[in-house]
Amino acid sequence: VFHTDKGSLVLTHYCCLGNQPHMKAEATKDPKTVAFKYTGCGNLADDKAMHMHEASYTFIDDDNFKTTWTLWSGGKESESHSFKYTRKKADSAK
Repeated sequence: VFHTDKGSLVLTHYCCLGNQPHMKAEATKDPKTVAFKYTGCGNLADDKAMHMHEASYTFIDDDNFKTTWTLWSGGKESESHSFKYTRKKADSAK
């Protein structure tokens, strides 16, 4: 879920792991990319427990964007996954 908090864009990830990482958008060199960095986590057993730690959204064009999520485990980055999304356009022939 995205929202503003005290003038900043923030993200809360409601994870299937049962925790809720909180992230804040930070400036990037690429104006098409929004990068979110970890600021804390609800329902996390300890700082080394597995959780999503970073996320980025890159807006490729009007119909496509890519997101990358970074998972931490044991207090360090363990893996990263990227997903590309494409807008499905309505069939104008109907």
